[in-house]
Amino acid sequence: QHYSINTLKDSVRIWLVGFQSTPGAGLSTPTSSSYYAAGALHKLIVTDEAGNQVIEFKNKLDQVVLKKIQLTAAADDGTGSSTAYEGWLSTYYIYDNMGDLRCVIQPEGVVAMAHGSWTLTTTLLAEQCFRYEYDNRRRMIIKQVPGGGTVYMIYDARNRLVMTQDANMRAHNLWIGTKYDGFNRADSTWLDSLPGVSFTSMLTAAGTSESYRVSDITASNLLTATHYDDYTGITLPTGLSATYKSNWNSYLLAASNSSFPYPEQPAQVTATSTPVSTQGKVTWAKVKVLGTSTSTFITTVNIYDKKGRVIQTGQTNITGGYNITTTEYSWSGEPLVSVSWESKLGTRPDTSILVTKMSYDPLWRLVKTEVKETNSRWGAKTMPASFTTLSSQEYGSLGQLKKKYLGYRRSSATAYSTTPLESEYYEYNVRGWLLGVNRPYARDAASVDSISTTTSAMTISGEMFTESSMDIQSVSFPSTNYFGFDLGYDKVNNNLIKGKTYLAAQYTGNITGMVWKDAYDKKVRKY
Repeated sequence: QHYSINTLKDSVRIWLVGFQSTPGAGLSTPTSSSYYAAGALHKLIVTDEAGNQVIEFKNKLDQVVLKKIQLTAAADDGTGSSTAYEGWLSTYYIYDNMGDLRCVIQPEGVVAMAHGSWTLTTTLLAEQCFRYEYDNRRRMIIKQVPGGGTVYMIYDARNRLVMTQDANMRAHNLWIGTKYDGFNRADSTWLDSLPGVSFTSMLTAAGTSESYRVSDITASNLLTATHYDDYTGITLPTGLSATYKSNWNSYLLAASNSSFPYPEQPAQVTATSTPVSTQGKVTWAKVKVLGTSTSTFITTVNIYDKKGRVIQTGQTNITGGYNITTTEYSWSGEPLVSVSWESKLGTRPDTSILVTKMSYDPLWRLVKTEVKETNSRWGAKTMPASFTTLSSQEYGSLGQLKKKYLGYRRSSATAYSTTPLESEYYEYNVRGWLLGVNRPYARDAASVDSISTTTSAMTISGEMFTESSMDIQSVSFPSTNYFGFDLGYDKVNNNLIKGKTYLAAQYTGNITGMVWKDAYDKKVRKY
């Protein structure tokens, strides 16, 4: 690091931005007519792992006013670069007299102005600037991002965001309203149509109200409703209940406080036991299904245990049926068993049950995921006695995932072998960066083909290689894989195909290139 002060050679512009006479009247435009005098700014030069300089200029309020990242320009020795902006990625940060960030000019915008008169044109403001406007209480009320429309925000007397509007909604005079409960928790949102009502008048009216426009909420414009603490205030659809359903407890593990993994049977908290367990938690919610009748909502109910964990969730689904998911935890909170029951209504109604079992090692790392399921319309229509393994994991001495096995191959129509469908081998460097998965498989190719000669369409720019025999490092990997990839960081030649290399070394953890292959066409691709 090199600490210094700015020089005239740095050519750092002074930007000024004013205030609207009426809050909400629009976005203010920053202007610049001069440079900072020599010694007016703190200057910090840092050289990153790739050898590129990062320079920050800060004012006396410790605000970053300009940040430059070296691209192709000559290095700055502290007295200023030979080019102030050419060959640098320069970003300006503009503040008002209150110290609030009002505008951020992106590097392309800075280059465009450096070639001109340092004037923010309408195009530059729209495409290269982040812009912000605040009210008299320094709350953000207008925001614009590059290439996007303007977002408007309104707050009430309790400093809560109560109305928002994006550019698409503004074209139709629509607003999203938010209602809060007495604890400042959002409990309802609705779509409000307010033609002929100005933004400035809404700011004024909302600023003195604690229930701004909540009387506009109707059954037809309600979008969401959320309830906390208890289960009052809602009529639950058929199939959902505010009490725990024990129908699926037979699929859970027996409770034990002496045998690993120490499962705890789900038990709903009651008002007479530990009422605090549901305080502040979402107990039920509903979300409007857009494009349907005013009464069509997806309703969700959460049931908690005495530790405040969700042990059961009930939810209606789009068919008119409902889903119930029950979760059993260990004493320390890891999910051990999840039972998902689903009912589907309509022309071909059915019900299904999916049981998922998670196993852990003594360090509570997930080592195996197993499932079993049944459906009322297909298969044996009864729950199988044994589980089917979805995946299993092994970890290294540093806790990193080392191996992952996906499923098992079938040995017959009704049985599975002990051979995984796919084995994934993870490799890392000394800094903990992932080098790839099944890397020898991904790099197992020799000759180069032009993309233009292949019959399959390629959607990225890169190179493609054809499969052939090749001597690679001797690793005890399985001979058959479905996918593998290799990532390049600081080492551009990482035993790649026929001496091929990635373009440039990256020492910051950024990826400089990738090689991958799948079992579909067994082509190795490099990007």
